[in-house]
Amino acid sequence: MVVSEEVTKNIKNVEKNSEAQGRIASAAAQLDIPTIIQVMQEFEQIPRVQSYGCQALADLAYDAQMKDKIAACGGIEVIMRALDLHRTMTETQEYTCTALWNLMSSHARNRDRVMQMGGVQSTLAAMKAHSDSAAVQEEACLVLYNLAYDRDHYRQVMVAEGGPDLVERALDLHSAQDHPTLHKYARWCLERLHGLSGGAMARAGNSKVDHMGLMLSLTDSPVRSSTAAVSYNTPI
Repeated sequence: MVVSEEVTKNIKNVEKNSEAQGRIASAAAQLDIPTIIQVMQEFEQIPRVQSYGCQALADLAYDAQMKDKIAACGGIEVIMRALDLHRTMTETQEYTCTALWNLMSSHARNRDRVMQMGGVQSTLAAMKAHSDSAAVQEEACLVLYNLAYDRDHYRQVMVAEGGPDLVERALDLHSAQDHPTLHKYARWCLERLHGLSGGAMARAGNSKVDHMGLMLSLTDSPVRSSTAAVSYNTPI
């Protein structure tokens, strides 16, 4: 039987994917950030590898020292590259946003770097491209929420780029009953940007502001684990 060129190509891609994920798993277990980033750069055209690498970086960004190291090794750049390069891939968009959120949490320099690289525009583009994905909307809201933390100019950019409208659209498209966490983070995001309108609050399923949420929104938020558990012993 003659194997078609397309089948051969697919087999090779699967092999590359498995190899890359294995290398990332091994590097993550050893806290070897440069190798994770190197693998992501080497296989930047493979969305699954980018998703896996972003999961690893998100989980490793658990304190200020690790956030510094990831940023110094070019982690923000490689994550932003994946976010922009694989715009149509839902999973990759979700995990890039998770990684950005963790790297920016309690870290002003990383927030500034993400902003300089077009973080607002890229995140909003992800929300537009994947409006039907509650997971992407949730992670994107967390990115916007963090970028809007302590920079008035950043908030102004988000508003000018239509950020509040996209967050409210996420509330419209995904019910609070089915996606309570998304609604919680969307409320925080809107409050941080410019305050909630009555209509937006109604869509969030609450006629009054969540006081605990607003107290948290006044302080930087803790690191968030990637939404999918990653075993660094067995590639996904």
